[in-house]
Amino acid sequence: MSADKERVLIAGAGPVGLVAACALAEAGIPVTIVEQSRELPKDLRASTFHPPTLDMLERFGVSEPLVAQGLICPQWQFRDRSEGVVATFDLGVLAEDTNHPYRLQCEQWKLTELLRDWIEKRDTAEIIYEAEAVGATQDETGAT
Repeated sequence: MSADKERVLIAGAGPVGLVAACALAEAGIPVTIVEQSRELPKDLRASTFHPPTLDMLERFGVSEPLVAQGLICPQWQFRDRSEGVVATFDLGVLAEDTNHPYRLQCEQWKLTELLRDWIEKRDTAEIIYEAEAVGATQDETGAT
């Protein structure tokens, strides 16, 4: 990691922070992520990835390994507790519009681990664990 004075600082190594860091690093913009935990959390949060998200993640090479770890759901159902299935949508109709005409059931932490691995191979990005962003200021010349 270079000692660039001007870097983008991202608070939190969750999916949003990691994707933002990957996009910045891919563009050659130095970025540091500070994560308050000792390692990436493996708690249960979101578990469904939709076609546009999987398409977006392809640029980092993480969609295919993520799909390999999850369950493909070719249909999307809306249910009512008393009525049962109210509507079923066949995502296969999106096959000409996306590389992923399905929803993917896969734990969010599996994505964060794949993105972390991508970041670790880059000179323009780093993750600092057991560190916390405690404040930010902005003036006419930038943010600190």
